[in-house]
Amino acid sequence: MGYTLIERQVTSGASTSALDFDFGTTYDEHLFTVHKYAPVTDERQLTWQVETGTDTDYDKPIQSINYLRSMRLDGTLVGPEIYNGVAFYQTIGDQDPQWLMVGEGGTSDTGDFNQNHMRGQGEITFYAPHNTTHVKHWLANGLGVYTGNRTAGQTYSYALYTAGYVKETAALTTVRFAPRTGNFQAGVTIAQYGLS
Repeated sequence: MGYTLIERQVTSGASTSALDFDFGTTYDEHLFTVHKYAPVTDERQLTWQVETGTDTDYDKPIQSINYLRSMRLDGTLVGPEIYNGVAFYQTIGDQDPQWLMVGEGGTSDTGDFNQNHMRGQGEITFYAPHNTTHVKHWLANGLGVYTGNRTAGQTYSYALYTAGYVKETAALTTVRFAPRTGNFQAGVTIAQYGLS
């Protein structure tokens, strides 16, 4: 048996600031897939954060590790630990949204910088989010594209692999996906699948 589609949400305009999904108690694993991520504003990562039924501030402490590789369009391999002033990883004292991929806003409609091509893709799996004994583990990977000034030396493809846990023993009820600031562009699709 494979994953069961629970819900799919697609942004229809540039006014959507967040997409929320409920975990429920039916499935032991929840896989979320992201297709065509793009924020309205450049350099706004796609982030996620969770809540429990008794605390709805989306501020749970997260411990995470990461592996990042990036290739510029001119063929240079790079691997920064900080992007736009924000770390890829978090320590257990951090309660910020964890990010999943780089986001490109608008560039142009031609050549290597076609904004329709520069969309992010990725997935994240949460394990036993309804468990009330253990902390909640997750595993994710995201691929994003960003261009600084529409040149080959400033256009990057970022592959980010992250894993960690939410330091929370209460059942998780909801996960929220959102650009770090601002809104989604239209056409971003996030689907939720469950595995018993």
